[in-house]
Formats: sequence, structure tokens, C-alpha cells
Amino acid sequence: MRTTLVLPDDLYREVKLTAVQRGETVTSFVVAALRSALVESPIEGSAMPVLPDAGAYLATIDLDDTSAVLEFLDEADRALP
Repeated sequence: MRTTLVLPDDLYREVKLTAVQRGETVTSFVVAALRSALVESPIEGSAMPVLPDAGAYLATIDLDDTSAVLEFLDEADRALP
């Protein structure tokens, strides 16, 4: 998703310099920084739930079979804390 951030000039210069020194783009640096901040200081109840490994199920679920899809979703719901 594209968005616009309004940053103080001095902060942007520091971000740009750090990104260049690391061989990254400003975007990749900001994305990593935001992800890190979210992991370090999560807001209680805001984390996305971790579903069971869908890869194993999706290979066997007929997505045209509504009951099979609903069963998978029910199992995923029961696995949530």
C-alpha cells in the first residue's frame, strides 16, 4: 500500500543516511523499523491470531466444497487462544 508520511527534515535525513549505509531503500528501512516497533511494543489484543499451518490443509481442501472450507475455518477458530 502506498501512503504518505510527514517526517521532520532531520529525521528523514537520518533515515535516508542510515538506509544508504545499510544498502537499503528508505521504504525497506521504514518497513523494518515499523515491524520491529510493533513486535517490541505490541498493543494487547492487537496481534493477528496465528492460524494452524494452512499449507498442509489447503493442499487437501476442495475450495469448491463449502463444508470442507467451513470445517477448516472451524478447526482454525478452535486453535485460537
